[in-house]
Amino acid sequence: MSASSPEGAAAPASAHAVAGRTHGAVAAAPGPGSASSAASQPAPGGAAGSRRTAGQVVRDIVLFFVAPYVTMAYLAMFPFVAMKMLAQARRQRKEAA
Repeated sequence: MSASSPEGAAAPASAHAVAGRTHGAVAAAPGPGSASSAASQPAPGGAAGSRRTAGQVVRDIVLFFVAPYVTMAYLAMFPFVAMKMLAQARRQRKEAA
């Protein structure tokens, strides 16, 4: 038992019990195989009942493999962008003085 549990109640057995707790009451969470839990959960791709097309899956796969190269491009360009910003700030400071 934890010191923070109200009136010495036992710790909840699952994350569903913790999420459903409202002012000391625990809401009944549907089991993993029940029809009500499947109906209440949205589909992973968006709206309930929607399916991902082959084009969406291919796009996600391509983005997964391209992402490291985009990151490397940003890292390679960072010093040049930083030098340009510093030079511009220095030039503005000279003009203001």
